Amino acid sequence: MPNLVDNNCPSIKSLNMTADGTSYFTKGAIGVDAELEKLRNDLVKIQPLVEDAEERQLMEKNVKLWLTQLRDVAYDAKDILDQANTHVLFIQHKSEFYGPLKSKVRDFFSLHHNPLLFQLQLGHNLRSINRRIDGIIKEMDKFNFKVVDNNNKNDKPWRNRPQTHSYVPASEVTDRDEDKERMVEILIHDHFEEKVTVVSIVGIGGLGNTTFAQLVYGDKNVESCFQLRIWACVSDDFNVAKLARNIIHTASRKICDHTNMEVLQRDLRQLLG
Repeated sequence: MPNLVDNNCPSIKSLNMTADGTSYFTKGAIGVDAELEKLRNDLVKIQPLVEDAEERQLMEKNVKLWLTQLRDVAYDAKDILDQANTHVLFIQHKSEFYGPLKSKVRDFFSLHHNPLLFQLQLGHNLRSINRRIDGIIKEMDKFNFKVVDNNNKNDKPWRNRPQTHSYVPASEVTDRDEDKERMVEILIHDHFEEKVTVVSIVGIGGLGNTTFAQLVYGDKNVESCFQLRIWACVSDDFNVAKLARNIIHTASRKICDHTNMEVLQRDLRQLLG
């Protein structure tokens, strides 16, 4: 499952590799390496406890707030790392075009590409992110989260997660317009070319994956493009027959009480055909 470590550590590794591979970004300069290492270690520490937090947020508002704060800092960290990697990649390409020595001289007298200013700014941004994560870890310790053992499901009672639905007020969601437009374009483009496509929205719990799916589902372009849209909620206690009945119910607006999978499959094929 994609997680905090998977989402951010490749960017950290990329910066470290660049630091080792070029003289533009010097290893250990201005504490950047130490801040990158601290960020990676903190994410590794938090990640195993997120699943327990995701389950407890349903009953504990403070846990839900903590997950929201974690989501925000994870997004901000990824933005900073992505911008830094893009900046270094741009400098590398310039070096290949102008030559290493000429590129260094030009960059040194540039306010936008000066390596010293870049490393100072990156170090400042990373320290700010790490201070926020320190506060999140301090709060995390108060909740006594536990590592969920997914290999021992018999000892873990299923929790009654509330069912989701397809509606979310667009006014309550911020900073997702660009992502939504990109996803809608993918869906509509593939639909017009008559391709059968599965598009996955993945991420750790509490980061707004369901909300994003709701935004896309309710988009006017998607609504006008697809003749049939079905919202299905899949719980932890995965039951194929129950899921099939719910899909049939949503699509036909008729109660489906069949238990025979052959009948359910036939009904589904009829509705989706």
